[in-house]
Amino acid sequence: MRKVNNLFIILFIVITSSNYIISQELTLKDTVVANKYFKIADSLLQASNYDSSLVYFEKASVVYEDNELWVKHFRCESKIAQNISKKRKYDEALKKINAVIEKSKKKLGEKNVEEIYAYYVIGNIYLGKHEFDKSITYLEKAIALQKKNLGEEHLDLSESYHSLGIVYHDLSDYSVAEQYYIKALNIKLKFSNVHILQISNIYHNLGRLYDLKGEYALSKEYYFRSLQIRKENFGEIHKDVAWSYNSIGVAYWREGKYDLAINNYEKALSIRKKIWFYPYCCG
Repeated sequence: MRKVNNLFIILFIVITSSNYIISQELTLKDTVVANKYFKIADSLLQASNYDSSLVYFEKASVVYEDNELWVKHFRCESKIAQNISKKRKYDEALKKINAVIEKSKKKLGEKNVEEIYAYYVIGNIYLGKHEFDKSITYLEKAIALQKKNLGEEHLDLSESYHSLGIVYHDLSDYSVAEQYYIKALNIKLKFSNVHILQISNIYHNLGRLYDLKGEYALSKEYYFRSLQIRKENFGEIHKDVAWSYNSIGVAYWREGKYDLAINNYEKALSIRKKIWFYPYCCG
């Protein structure tokens, strides 16, 4: 009888262990798939392809939630709010991101990394609405908490610096905007896993800033850096490449170098015509 009982115990242990191993393997497989979805979604977000980005973030979010990977789940939800905001559905985006704050507090505790990231997202939503005072309030809150909880060289902090730079840029406070752009850039350049288009966007904004300050040589330097990255990632026929050529044209025009300005304007126009007639082949 004792042998039979021992046999049942051993069998129970084997079955339980097997089920646990299978469960872990399925979780790992799901997570790998979700990570791929997240990377695709983030690349699409950087490329301003918001509808497709939403689809992949939503897929990843469901998998992370099912496996109780709360940090990754809430990051997806915040990215979804960012996509919604980029589509100018600001009230919907605010509702989404406030839900992230409340749910993340319950799962991860107060002042968790995803709650802090959500304040950055809210700052960007108000930036899109041109409610600059509110934007500054939330971005400064995010920056203070990021510096305290994540350190001085965290990629989330660089994102907040960049956004705050844009706010002051839009307010025509160029010296403050420049400081925040440079802070954001210096952090990003220290990491090898930064999406290169994020760096391109900072270069472009620095180009705009120096253009408005009348520092045309610096302006063109940063515009050309941004253009090179955009061409390498998108190819020649893309709206952001056209925007870079147009901006370079503006800088040349303000310098009085009209032939060079027209040359760049024509490049921008040629790309936009191709996108206009073949919108699904281009960015």
